[in-house]
Amino acid sequence: MESTFEDQYHPAIMIEGIQPFGCLIRFDAYLQKVFQVSANLQKVLGVSIDEALVSSAGEILGSKLQYRLQQALAKNLRLSAALTINRQVHGSYQRFHVMAYRYENSIVVEFEPLSRSGEQRLMPIVNEWLSRLAKVQQIGQLQQMLVQSVQAVTGYDRVLLCQFDSQWQRTAIAEECRDSARSLLNYRFPASDIPAIVRDRYAINPIRHIPDVQARVVPLVPASDSLNLPTLDLTAGVLRALSPFHYQYLCEINIAASLSIAITNEQQLWGVLICHHFSASEISAAERDAAFNLVQMASQRLFLLQARQQAYFLEQVLNSRELLSAERDKVVQPTTLLDKYAKNWMKLFNCSGIALLY
Repeated sequence: MESTFEDQYHPAIMIEGIQPFGCLIRFDAYLQKVFQVSANLQKVLGVSIDEALVSSAGEILGSKLQYRLQQALAKNLRLSAALTINRQVHGSYQRFHVMAYRYENSIVVEFEPLSRSGEQRLMPIVNEWLSRLAKVQQIGQLQQMLVQSVQAVTGYDRVLLCQFDSQWQRTAIAEECRDSARSLLNYRFPASDIPAIVRDRYAINPIRHIPDVQARVVPLVPASDSLNLPTLDLTAGVLRALSPFHYQYLCEINIAASLSIAITNEQQLWGVLICHHFSASEISAAERDAAFNLVQMASQRLFLLQARQQAYFLEQVLNSRELLSAERDKVVQPTTLLDKYAKNWMKLFNCSGIALLY
């Protein structure tokens, strides 16, 4: 049956390709045989597609990296953290950020070239922000400091901290934006902007990085259906191409690059930090990891401060109930209770009026 327009733009549609800021190799479940490679393999790793498809995993990865990945993925579906390796490409050594994960009967390995430029500058900046975040006592100040710190590290034009409500609508509760005319602070976004299937992906991988919305998708060679293999779900990696749904959405809001980082408490997805750039922006893996670390630190601090605030609130409620209990043995007029306690109750419950039913 022919697909409808809505089917084509459904966020669940998986794209058989990657973004061009790295390359990908798909192996069998034992990390021995090469099934597929991305079409840019020659450019990124210096290995031709034809050569890669007839090579063993050891030949294309090197025995040391092959062993490390086999050990790491023996009991896990995904590397807990990316590896950093050096590899000779086109006659010179290149550093790579390597992520690997399992999907059904395949192991996927992604390579992202790294640059040393700016890394020495980045470390003291991140450490300074982490130190400041750890000392904040007010929730609102912490939220604002988080968006400031991520913008300082990544250089994105707009950084939004959004919180979900019980209906999965989100509100922008803190923002740093270089163009005040494009501010989204206090905006409410419908749940359809981040549908359930996209929220579920954040549980697998809390980071979604898109350096250039208009970049051409790099296909996988050969196609999965020609090998009688399932289309890869690349959620666990960093290179996954945009779905038509996501591409259309970013174009509609005039965004050229984005980075989103999920924030999860003990129960569920609490919110998301969203970075937008109004032109293409290829931030480094080190900057992306720094932003993630800032979000992790700030979210832990946020949940601690919220727990303290909740504990203090419950203490004040109990104190108020004890005061009322002490009045029970006395002859008290209802208006006397209001005169005596109304101001405290209004402050405690953050309300503008009190009604007494008797």
